[in-house]
Amino acid sequence: MSFSVIPLIGLLMFGPANAQSRTPEAAGPRIVAAHNTVFDQPPKQIPSNGPTDAPLLGNGDFLAAFGGPPEMLQFHLSKADLWEIRPDGGPRGLGRVDLAFPALKGATYQVTQDLLHATTTGSFEKDGVTLTVESAIAATENLLWVTLSSTGGDVKGSALLKNADQASAPDAIVDNDHPAIIGKEGYGGGRYHFDGEIADVVVSSNPPPPTAASKPVAIHSFDGKTTSRELAVSKMDKAVNVGAWIKVNRAGEANYIISKGEWNAAYSLGLSGGRLRWSVNGTFIQTETPLETGKWIHVAATFEPGAMRLLINGKTVAEKRPQKSAAGVQVIERRYEQGVARPTGAACALRALRGEAGDFTVSPGKPVTLILSASGLANTTDYRAAAVRRATEATPASFTSLTRAHAAWWSDFWSKSFIEIPDKTLERRYYLSHYCMASCSRLRHFPPGLYGWTLSEATPRWGGAYFLNYNFYAPFYGLYAANHIEQAMPANDAIIDSIGLGRAWCEDEGKYERMCGNSLKIKDGKGILLPVSILPHGVTGAPTTWGQRSNAAYCCVPIASTWYSTYDRNFAKQAYPFVRATAEFWEDYLVLENGRYVDKNDAALENSGRDTNPLVSLAMIRLVMELAKDMSIELGVDRDKHSKWADIGTRLSDYPTCTVGDLPPGSRIELPNTPETKALPIFRYSESGQAWQNDNAVGIQHIFPGNGIGLGKRPELLERARNQIQVMARWIDLNGCNSFYPAAVRTGYDPEIILQKLGHWTATASKNGMRSDNPHGTEQFSVVPCTLQEMLFQSHDHVLRFFPNWPKNQNARFSTLRAYGAFLVSADLKDGLIGEVKITSERGRDCSVINPWPGRQVQVTRNGKPAETFEGERFQFKTSIAERLELKAK
Repeated sequence: MSFSVIPLIGLLMFGPANAQSRTPEAAGPRIVAAHNTVFDQPPKQIPSNGPTDAPLLGNGDFLAAFGGPPEMLQFHLSKADLWEIRPDGGPRGLGRVDLAFPALKGATYQVTQDLLHATTTGSFEKDGVTLTVESAIAATENLLWVTLSSTGGDVKGSALLKNADQASAPDAIVDNDHPAIIGKEGYGGGRYHFDGEIADVVVSSNPPPPTAASKPVAIHSFDGKTTSRELAVSKMDKAVNVGAWIKVNRAGEANYIISKGEWNAAYSLGLSGGRLRWSVNGTFIQTETPLETGKWIHVAATFEPGAMRLLINGKTVAEKRPQKSAAGVQVIERRYEQGVARPTGAACALRALRGEAGDFTVSPGKPVTLILSASGLANTTDYRAAAVRRATEATPASFTSLTRAHAAWWSDFWSKSFIEIPDKTLERRYYLSHYCMASCSRLRHFPPGLYGWTLSEATPRWGGAYFLNYNFYAPFYGLYAANHIEQAMPANDAIIDSIGLGRAWCEDEGKYERMCGNSLKIKDGKGILLPVSILPHGVTGAPTTWGQRSNAAYCCVPIASTWYSTYDRNFAKQAYPFVRATAEFWEDYLVLENGRYVDKNDAALENSGRDTNPLVSLAMIRLVMELAKDMSIELGVDRDKHSKWADIGTRLSDYPTCTVGDLPPGSRIELPNTPETKALPIFRYSESGQAWQNDNAVGIQHIFPGNGIGLGKRPELLERARNQIQVMARWIDLNGCNSFYPAAVRTGYDPEIILQKLGHWTATASKNGMRSDNPHGTEQFSVVPCTLQEMLFQSHDHVLRFFPNWPKNQNARFSTLRAYGAFLVSADLKDGLIGEVKITSERGRDCSVINPWPGRQVQVTRNGKPAETFEGERFQFKTSIAERLELKAK
């Protein structure tokens, strides 16, 4: 029996049919079916501590990236909940599986990602023999399958599961004739001397690990410079156990307790940066945090074939276990339990469903299917056993059920909504971006970090943390209108989880002053103030605000997007305390001067100084006040707050403005330096302080995602906003393409230019949706979806606008896009005319619409029955829960 998944999934999809006869739900998968992504060379940015160019797989919890040449294919594995949760921590990679095919060196390379079925298939050919590697991470459970098949001949291979540090415990000790030296590393004349006291050193090959006595006896002092001692020991080959009492005076770069030559020769036990490290043949394990100084501690280290362990005072603190488990299952595990705010851990188990998981031969008609099962502490406390059990219990029958469930999940995902446009390259990137977000974001309370996939043992750049001054939210911008709320919810969790951290930062003025490097005091310590970055479960990331007060307010962007798109009261109950506390901060922080509220001492950019009225902060404050009032009305609470929130929203300072000629010398302006250019009215980054910035898109974030300016605003304000787009022209920028393009759409900027620039952005990006020339990662996934959705449909001001900024000479259509007001909307544009408009009301809220047919009357049909007729540029009507409405021109 072959366990090839593509034919099986194909049977579950849709056969040929006329698109006009399809339901909207069926049309989505049909459109996606036309879009595969082909990689014609091995990725270059893998492993990577930043963005990658590799094909990406995942289910929002278990993730993989496919790398390596044909002779050594690799799946780099990560788990969404595997974080080292402390300020200097971040997400951590789980491991990788190496698939070695030595005979395929020099083979052709082609990897195809089928977006419809969420499968990744490699084809590698040499001398008439082709190896096909078909893979997917199951949508409904944490399981990666890899099916290997061949044509034209046999292919010999092997599979090895490795920890993220790419080194398993060795099978034997390569010992030497050097004496064991106590108190220094035995390299050359000796280095890394121990500074402190060592007692009762024991080196033994006996299986039981050395245990701590009640107190040290034979004590020797070491000065950290010259002192050391030799210990006569027998040569070891299969097992060694080391134990000692130590008291560390000072932990420098490194200082050794015992060694046999250089640190990576034979075995050694010592400290590296204060962390206890045990090395056998150069493979090492170490504690997660430095040891205490000035205190007697018993340390022990053990080795037996395939297993290493470190103990402190008799308790295991680090280990590498044997990869082999029962029934030929290979296992890896990583844990972070010491010195962290919240323990995490994850494990992965590998087994061959058909064939052997170690060495195997792939023969024509005899495929080999490998199963990799992962589990983490966020899934179950017994995650290692769970991973092993699932891999062990897999059968051909359960595998068939798994692939069917996988196909059904992705079919449902692609049926949530669709768009269809003439530019198939942009359309493909649209669906690729949604595929990537579905692959990396679903596990509650653990949204993707800066890069989503953690593909290196090295800490990801910037700690891979959640940066609250835009990076964290950007990947999610395109999900709300696309009706993929499930993928957006983990971001809300991380924000809501940080409310305690925000209160602590706001209340502890001394801590705030130290971390922000200034003497500014929050008046009464009310509300919440958040640092520039956070980690899961409300832990500080980078311990500073860089002077920016707007981080918590910016957090309300995804909350607002979720709330207004769903009007889910249960969500409001969870999110409202955070929103209310953010509003309280600004009630307390803003200064009322000359009849207007002023935001003082607030950095427009990271560390830009004490600016007054930064653009972004003003937009976010307005958003917070409106959101707090609207949520509280729905929940029936805090009515006494409404007048204050409304007053702030009404009398908050206007956005700071200037002309191009007012900008400081050296300001980057993407227009000719002419009198006409200098006279153009634009926005200033702040009223006083930071005027402009040459390398980011902050200057338009009050438009999007701040929702401060849109097509319903005054013409002169829109003109100024369009000037801002033209002057900045940040179409490809290190910080903010994800906001720049949608902002251009919101201003009514020329749609032909937007599509041209978006096409260039797509053509220069990596095939997987990230950008090799950009230091960030998953935020690139929102650029195309959000821009196209905004061009086709807008509702951010609670008014439905159909094809508001789309070229009228290009046919387009969309179905069940999600609108503010909890409406699902569908429409098409053909030959410059909008056809029938369909609206489903989930919550029965009033619906406001810009007339899709200017100058004509509009007939509304309710649940199939003709109802009211409207006319005028804009009209509003009531709806009922689950009501289906159709709008037609009369």
